[in-house]
Amino acid sequence: HYVVLVYFEENAKNESVENMPNAFWVEENHTATIPNEVPRREGYQFVGWTEDPQVMTPQYFPGALITVENKNIELYALWTKQYFDDFRTINYIPNGENVILADNPQIYRINMEGFPLISPVRENYIFTGWTCDEIGLADPERDVIVQCTDPIGKTDYVNRIYVANWRHIPYNVIWRNWDGSLLDISRDVEFETLPVYAGPAPVRPSDGISFYTFTGWTPEITKVTADAEYTAVYTAYPLLKVSSPEDQVLRPDEMATFAVSFTGGEAKVTCQWYVIPAGQSGEPSAGVGTAISGATGDTLTFTATESMSGNRYYCIVQDSVGQKVVSEAAVLTVTRTPLVLVKGPQDVICSPGSEAVFSVEVTGGEQPLGFQWYVIPARSKQAGLFAVAYADADTAVDGADTDTLRVTTAVENDGNRYYCVVWDRVGQKITTEPALLSVLQPMELPHTGDHTSLWLLLAAAAASGAVLIAIWRRRC
Repeated sequence: HYVVLVYFEENAKNESVENMPNAFWVEENHTATIPNEVPRREGYQFVGWTEDPQVMTPQYFPGALITVENKNIELYALWTKQYFDDFRTINYIPNGENVILADNPQIYRINMEGFPLISPVRENYIFTGWTCDEIGLADPERDVIVQCTDPIGKTDYVNRIYVANWRHIPYNVIWRNWDGSLLDISRDVEFETLPVYAGPAPVRPSDGISFYTFTGWTPEITKVTADAEYTAVYTAYPLLKVSSPEDQVLRPDEMATFAVSFTGGEAKVTCQWYVIPAGQSGEPSAGVGTAISGATGDTLTFTATESMSGNRYYCIVQDSVGQKVVSEAAVLTVTRTPLVLVKGPQDVICSPGSEAVFSVEVTGGEQPLGFQWYVIPARSKQAGLFAVAYADADTAVDGADTDTLRVTTAVENDGNRYYCVVWDRVGQKITTEPALLSVLQPMELPHTGDHTSLWLLLAAAAASGAVLIAIWRRRC
């Protein structure tokens, strides 16, 4: 196919002509629209266009259709002497390609009733309004009335050029996840702007083999020129798998050791141990607990104490690409062997100068054990009370720190009570009941052959509960 040029001749005998339309090309054997420009020549009225300058009858008018064949067409302006007509011209600038301008008036007069301008049309664009510098219309307006509003001062009675303003139609951008599921839709994205994803962070769940991190979109994001669709792209890494520590049951001062092991992940893999104090609720996955300073290895080791019993310990393992695995919590139980009294000291009856032996037998407890014997003097007002009630107020027997107390008796010891306090290294304590030391005082009876005095003595002893020991001496 060939194109044909349609061009315009002023036909004004070299006089100045304004507002001439530009030449344009048309495909041969096709129809085109003559531009809307109305030429202006001082003292003349433009009549129309003709292909023959000798003919005074116009063949075409601005905005009319013209059919071309296979040769260029020259159109000549036709003029007639102008009688005085006070009017002002109106020109329209399409301000873009493929604009269809409506057949709006080309002139207006001072006392003319106002008329609205018909909006132009442009494919893929939205008409936002007219602007006109000559009347100070700087912001586009769609509903424009052409009229002289100041017929006395004529401040707005001027030749006007209205410029069409456009906004490209917006587009929608669809964002999809790796499996085609919808993540988000960016609506009304302006033409030739870069779309920005504003939906939830794209996530691809682990398939049990790999861990996936979001790395971008496919195809590459470009400026919007049409509706577009993008799909999330992920990079696969070895899945980080972590074993959980096991519960520990220990005695005080034993070494507690909790450990995790892991496979997979992307180097560098780091660990951090946490403790959930006994009695605090919540699970590790909820973020409860406190980080243990310096506990950044795969093994946590420390000396167990009773105050730690019931604490829970867990580890968070992370790698360089954001994999984070929280282990289950392991419980530390610290138990002590109960300290139990098997047998306390027993009452002792002996004569002066002999050795009284008191002993205590216990079982259990956390070794080593400690012993301390105490004496409650016979003269004490507390001599009849249990030792538990006044153990801290009595007198410790110097050096009596074993499970056996040996006392060399004298008459002055008669009626003393002895008890023992036993404790272990974790603070368990037992206080025995006191044992009575009875020291016999010898009484010599004369041998007269009369048994009356002896029987009276035995009867009195039986009545009082006293113990009498007979000591015989051989008579020479």
